[in-house]
Amino acid sequence: MDAIGKLNQTDKVAISNYIMNHYNAINSEFQDDYSLRFFDLDNSEAYYQNSPLLTYCYAVLSLILLDQLDSLVQADIMNYIWNCFDSNSGGFFGFPTPDKSPQNITTAENTFFAVIVLNELSIDWDLYVTQKTQIISFLNLLQIQSPYNPFTHGGFNNDLEDTVDTVLLYDPNLRSAFFAINTLNSLNMLSAINIDNFLQYIGGLYNSDSGCFYYNYFFRNGSQISYNIFSTGLGMELADLVGYNYDDILSLNFLLNIRMNGGGWENTQYLGNYELIDTYEVIRYFKRNNKLSYLDNLTKEEIYQFILRFHQFNGFSSLSKDLTSLKVISNTIKSFKLNNRNWDLNPYIQDLYDVIESAHKYYEFGDLGEGT
Repeated sequence: MDAIGKLNQTDKVAISNYIMNHYNAINSEFQDDYSLRFFDLDNSEAYYQNSPLLTYCYAVLSLILLDQLDSLVQADIMNYIWNCFDSNSGGFFGFPTPDKSPQNITTAENTFFAVIVLNELSIDWDLYVTQKTQIISFLNLLQIQSPYNPFTHGGFNNDLEDTVDTVLLYDPNLRSAFFAINTLNSLNMLSAINIDNFLQYIGGLYNSDSGCFYYNYFFRNGSQISYNIFSTGLGMELADLVGYNYDDILSLNFLLNIRMNGGGWENTQYLGNYELIDTYEVIRYFKRNNKLSYLDNLTKEEIYQFILRFHQFNGFSSLSKDLTSLKVISNTIKSFKLNNRNWDLNPYIQDLYDVIESAHKYYEFGDLGEGT
């Protein structure tokens, strides 16, 4: 909303109060359902939940946009973030006391948001030379050097662990690259990575016919679910940063023409799924790369109305009001069952079944690249 000039049309005080209502002054941290779920995750499974550090950074960055950073003590913010730093790896954990968390893994994503907030607080990196050097080294190690594997060579992992996936759908991908490269750029150390190898990697994800960038090679080769919408925003920003030569007008038109009728963007043109972050990641590109002039006032208004679909109780949710999640349906049915009131659901059984069935997507073997 800030990028499209609509932030002043919202109740900024109500949103600020909503954010601060999730602040635990005793522990100097922000807590929501996503960050609390972080502690219930199984390390043997892939996880993509927000870490407490990410929740904290989202809250701080939101308060900055709302001109309400005075609600917090800046020294407390600095302390919380640096308490997540791991001097051994050079990255940031998702929680200040990683030994109490099953996810004691440092990631590029955690590091990206930690550095963003520190920069917003006007940190003097000359006072943190050792930590800065360690961060740069960590991000450099995330770049894959495998010249005999064109699917990974030059790309970036989100973490250094081989047994756990900490980012959506397989490393390396453009989101992991976005976190690592943008962090280095903000530290004026983009030269720390092998630019030539990354140019080769991103070149393999660019579709010169449509102008889109694919999320990773898995979705470029043989997969109908290409995740090529939000990844195009990521790819364009990365291409601009490293000097990859692509048709920016073609890519811009791809994003503008593929916008949903409702005003925002889906995460893929094949499944019809969308969350708030999908539109955010596209708009972020337009703002950070001075392309907002390509959005006329009518388009901005449509995007604003689309964003309002996600407004819930003075805050914003990941899913819009017109999407009923399977989790809500499951919890509702369980509640009726626990209270021996199953029969109350009888008039709605068919409707519930239809919603569940519509969420199911079936693909033949090979549609996803390696089976269903």
